[in-house]
Amino acid sequence: MKQVFIYVFILSIASTNTFGQGYVKRLKRWETKGKYEKIARKTPKFAEKHPDDARVFYYGTLAELEISKKLKNQKRGYKHALKSIRHFDNYQAMVCNLEKPRDLRGELHWELKRYYEYFSSKDKKSSIKALDIILASTFRDTTDSYRGYSPSISKSKQEKLPEKSISRSNNKVRNAIIAEATKHEGKPYKYAAQGPESFDCSGFTSYVLNNVAGVKMPHNSTIQSNLSKEIKQRDAKPGDLIFFGNPNSTKVNHTGIVYKAENGEIMGIIHAASKGVIIDNNNVTWTNHWKARVLKVIDVTKVIEALK
Repeated sequence: MKQVFIYVFILSIASTNTFGQGYVKRLKRWETKGKYEKIARKTPKFAEKHPDDARVFYYGTLAELEISKKLKNQKRGYKHALKSIRHFDNYQAMVCNLEKPRDLRGELHWELKRYYEYFSSKDKKSSIKALDIILASTFRDTTDSYRGYSPSISKSKQEKLPEKSISRSNNKVRNAIIAEATKHEGKPYKYAAQGPESFDCSGFTSYVLNNVAGVKMPHNSTIQSNLSKEIKQRDAKPGDLIFFGNPNSTKVNHTGIVYKAENGEIMGIIHAASKGVIIDNNNVTWTNHWKARVLKVIDVTKVIEALK
């Protein structure tokens, strides 16, 4: 009887694992049949249920890229290209330097350069700036206009930039950011959601800064992490943007807002995680999980200045 029970138990595990991979089989089948629109529709749902499976983001990247390439309407195509980048950054953060089944990076780079040339010909400054940041942060492709406002430009050039009005110690702005972020505590997580009813991590930070300061950040944690120079963790203040990932790969895959910082130490964050918008305030989750995964902190006042 005991042997029968063990056999049934092992069989149930095998069955669960087999059926648990059904979504990957569907994605692969749809790709073979060229059903990219269907993959694009299903990817957010699969990503929400399986956020640690790089294959979901691979197929999402591929589908949005193929849709972008075939659309004649440039504005609609560009929206799909941006979705492709969002999936790709998640994918790249997981696979690091492992062999990729297709040169998505090269294809996506070429597609975004095509849009860059298009928007340059139309003199669409906001789109050009967004693409400048994407090309530099994801592909290390710095355009001439990017060098004009990049946080990584030389110190001598930075000194020539005009002074901005927002002070690093502007507690009014920081308090407003924390107050706005806290208002959404408990709202559910949803992949690619930008609020106000649900959020993903970069959608949450984008929504909060837009409501408080009227600035629009790219809906992408990797790109957000490059909007300003990195500051030391001991200099972090409530309201600053904080970024997480695997320390071994240094690839950003999550973002939030510093909620509490005392005596040169970050003690809590507010962010849109898998359980929804939550405050991890010097608790076990912060101490045992997120703290060790901090990759970067940037000054929120500098971000607001750059985007004004």
